[in-house]
Amino acid sequence: MRKLLACGCLALLGASIPAFAAALSDSLTVFDSAGRIVDRLELYEDGSIICWHVNCAQFQAVPGVTGEDPASVYYFTDVLVNPVNPGVTSVFEGDGSGNFSDIFGIANLPNLGSFLGFLSDNETVAAFGQGVFSVTEDPFLGGTWDATQYLDTGTNSGQVGWTAQFFSDGDSTPEPGTFSLLACGALLAGLRARKLTRS
Repeated sequence: MRKLLACGCLALLGASIPAFAAALSDSLTVFDSAGRIVDRLELYEDGSIICWHVNCAQFQAVPGVTGEDPASVYYFTDVLVNPVNPGVTSVFEGDGSGNFSDIFGIANLPNLGSFLGFLSDNETVAAFGQGVFSVTEDPFLGGTWDATQYLDTGTNSGQVGWTAQFFSDGDSTPEPGTFSLLACGALLAGLRARKLTRS
């Protein structure tokens, strides 16, 4: 029984490693008027990026501070942004700390121009300027927010009826490996209690 339990726990942990490595951190998606994806940019917890088309880029905007990596803006190069720049949306962590989790909206990048993009897991808005809108994510579920206000949807833009959406994971979500360890611990404790009651 113990060997079977040990094998089960190892299997749970083994299955959780690739799941954690591929955990989605943030994504920004643009849809056309029919709801089809025009552009999508996905950032994963391991730092890997998947751009559904070739129209994405990364810009290192802010030097790293103690304990943090340099901040990078991830953005689309082919999406027209709202000419009446409404600023950005600052996503705050849901743990009550008041720290920024992510920032999305129009990024004014030096010598490049203005783009629809986001800054992930960094506590600075320097890359975007002053945040205008603020939202708070669920610490366990994260959140999805409408980013349509940052698009140019004017009659001459070629983007009439387009919408955009930003997703951020919950920073406090336990890793799959943590779930597996907790499950194994609960199972072992239950078996131990059962053994004690029998003797």
